[in-house]
Amino acid sequence: MRPFVEELVFLLAGTVWYWVDRDKNAVDWDFDSWTQRFDRSAFRYDNNAFSVNWTFHPLSGSAYYGFARANDLHTGWSFLYGFMTSFAWEWLLEFKERVSIN
Repeated sequence: MRPFVEELVFLLAGTVWYWVDRDKNAVDWDFDSWTQRFDRSAFRYDNNAFSVNWTFHPLSGSAYYGFARANDLHTGWSFLYGFMTSFAWEWLLEFKERVSIN
């Protein structure tokens, strides 16, 4: 249960940053409605700054996996935690942007 709570706290912190720093994040906002999320054009390579795509995205992804591993979960379960947390971020919490495939 602890890795689940840690993942939620990490996602909550990211969500707060996403909405508080609107000036920086609104540049990437592409969608006006949820229905646009289910169109083929909703998927693309992320157009964030180099530092975000090549530093912060990999660190976040490894943290999702690392929280689970630090709590003694098997690598398979840790992969699932990382995948589901990334999925929740891209599809649910970052809903104003296109889904990043990188």
